[in-house]
Amino acid sequence: MQSTDSAKQPPKKKQRNKSKQNKGTIKLKAWGKETAVVKLSTKDANKNIKLLNSEIGTLKKQNLDLKESHLDLQCRTMRDNLLFFGFPEDEVEDPKELILNLCVKELKIENPRDIKIERKRKQGKPRHIVAKFNSFVDREKIRLSSKNLKDTRYGIQEQFPKEIKERRNALIPLWKRARSENKKAVLITDKLFVDGRRVYPPGADPDHEPMT
Repeated sequence: MQSTDSAKQPPKKKQRNKSKQNKGTIKLKAWGKETAVVKLSTKDANKNIKLLNSEIGTLKKQNLDLKESHLDLQCRTMRDNLLFFGFPEDEVEDPKELILNLCVKELKIENPRDIKIERKRKQGKPRHIVAKFNSFVDREKIRLSSKNLKDTRYGIQEQFPKEIKERRNALIPLWKRARSENKKAVLITDKLFVDGRRVYPPGADPDHEPMT
């Protein structure tokens, strides 16, 4: 009896080993499924990140375009305006009369009374006069005559939004250098053209030029 029982023991061990192998296979299969799920989740996450980055880029461009459209609208409303500097701080005379007297005495403009000024006001520190002209032609006549103010205390400037003015300030040194080299340089609002070619300030990226 003892020999018969001992002869039957090995098969039981084999079954036990087979059972362990089956459990290991199940665990490996389960681990493989979990890995596949993780890989799939990572792939979906990367896809979503790319999609979000694309949407963010689109929103940034739309925001930039909207900002540029707003600046363009501001420039258009200031198109007929000029800024006049150099009048005494305590000057009580009507701003329109100050401008017209400047046209006669310093700008050498004939018949200045024919120039129609729609609005005028004093603002800022130091005080300056903002004048809006009925006619762009009159505005340009005065602006182009401002070269006669050299070596005087007076000055005349076009009016622009703050950001456009900052862009122009970055371009003016390039404009002056081009002029000193006898090149044809034209500064239009916030864009500089030298010999017909668009010129950008240092650090600007022409490939990401905002819509205007």
